[in-house]
Amino acid sequence: MKKRYRERALNELFAGLQSEDFDRREHALFQLALVLRRTNPERSKQDLPELGNESLPRELRRIRLGAEDQRQIVDQLSLLIASRSESRATAFWTLCEVAAEVGWAPTLALLKSCGAQLDDEAAFQACRALRRWLESAKPSHELADARIGAFALIDLVRAWGTSDYDRLGREASAVLERLRGQGQ
Repeated sequence: MKKRYRERALNELFAGLQSEDFDRREHALFQLALVLRRTNPERSKQDLPELGNESLPRELRRIRLGAEDQRQIVDQLSLLIASRSESRATAFWTLCEVAAEVGWAPTLALLKSCGAQLDDEAAFQACRALRRWLESAKPSHELADARIGAFALIDLVRAWGTSDYDRLGREASAVLERLRGQGQ
């Protein structure tokens, strides 16, 4: 794919993320998640159905993202999560599709800054991303040790584990189990 077409397609997605219109923003997040999923085929597909190519326009089906592209996407998602509470759950759902080595540290920084303010669904999606990355063993033990100790992640996840929202409680428990398995 020619660089200019690729950049235009990504810029249109980023414009959608910054939209004032909720539906446009959510659609951009959905499309971005599909592009990321196609880019990171090693990720586990066990809890999500396979979504076909017909869900993406042609120019997005042709894009393959490198680590730097994914970092740029994580930056855009981080800004969205910090500024648009109504889109946090979908943004964390999208973030889950990023490669572990790219998404791990920025997600921990996000959780440090706004983790206590997440609603149940956003917290569930954040836990889902953490669990997937921990299961993939992509965030190295050294990275996990250095970043987890920087703030009270375990306390935050433990608090989510006591939620009345069953999905969040189960996902938080799975994250705690993985963190303990990493020696935390």
